[in-house]
Amino acid sequence: ARTPAAVPARPAAPEASAAPAASAAAEGAADSGAAGAALWARITQRLGGVFPIGIATILTDPDKVGASLSGDSLVLHVQPGFAMNMLDRPDVTAALTPLAAEAAGRPLRVRVTDSPAAAPEPAAERKLDELARFSVVHFK
Repeated sequence: ARTPAAVPARPAAPEASAAPAASAAAEGAADSGAAGAALWARITQRLGGVFPIGIATILTDPDKVGASLSGDSLVLHVQPGFAMNMLDRPDVTAALTPLAAEAAGRPLRVRVTDSPAAAPEPAAERKLDELARFSVVHFK
């Protein structure tokens, strides 16, 4: 019987640390979120006359809509429920696409995804604080 010849062991390749890669990925995601937010701010300044007031109001409400960049797409993160029902429509994304391309200086697709509200309590408290400044509104 023949015995297999011993295969010399290969030296182990130095392991690349996963931490820098994960950190770079996190920074990239943060950058795409910040870039998307800045782009979205420029787009929302151009909404006048493009959408009915109800849709424009939802689009400009940061409690309902956020944005990030993902490759060649502007991704709108929309609060589920009414806002999502109003914005996740072909006519809305079709009207936003040229605005996004103009603001970005390059072609972009617009995608709508549902995203749970990040902090509904502070938004509700903020609205109550805004109402409290009127003398006719009293809270007990």
